[in-house]
Amino acid sequence: MAVAKKKVLQQFVLILIGCSLAGCAGWGKPKPSASIPGYDPIPDIQLEFADWEFPVPQNPVQQKYLGLGDSLNFKITDIQTRVLIIEVFNIYCPVCHMEAPRVNELYDTIDRRTDLRGKVKMIGIGLHNTPFEINLYREHFGVRFPLLADENLRALRNLKVDATPTFIGLKLNRNGAHKLLYYNSGGFGDVEEFLERMLFRSGLGAPEHYMEVLDRL
Repeated sequence: MAVAKKKVLQQFVLILIGCSLAGCAGWGKPKPSASIPGYDPIPDIQLEFADWEFPVPQNPVQQKYLGLGDSLNFKITDIQTRVLIIEVFNIYCPVCHMEAPRVNELYDTIDRRTDLRGKVKMIGIGLHNTPFEINLYREHFGVRFPLLADENLRALRNLKVDATPTFIGLKLNRNGAHKLLYYNSGGFGDVEEFLERMLFRSGLGAPEHYMEVLDRL
């Protein structure tokens, strides 16, 4: 077991070194963000959550963050929030490494805003990664939001993911229904603009300067 863990850690370190020396290139190239949030196209994708469950995190802080009770497993639509931002990543994906600081900045931006606390939350899903690999990634990049292991590649089928990183924005309703707000493979661009887009589309916010733009259309 110790040999296997050492091998995984060596692979992870080698990829990080290669990314820093050669420059990151991989699945999912960042796309330019739209100038008016809510008016760039959302793909017609049917996401499937009904039969997909994850073990409830053992960390009490993460349990509280997700708003989960004492059950052993939970579905993504059980998370107590108005807007959920999902990052599907893989710990060996160089582009995921490159985007990690921006993703952390997004979490910190949300966390600083008291008006969004409890209303906008984030999770990461590690495509084809084990819990051990997920913990390596969390510790290396200092990720503070919950990361979930997807060892069986369910994200490929249920979230229609074909590249990492893929970012998904959802509006969650109390009856378990959801609405797709955002779906993109690659980086999400500017943190503030991306967050404003999520708030605009979900109905949680409509920044004044965007309303002025819409009035001229």
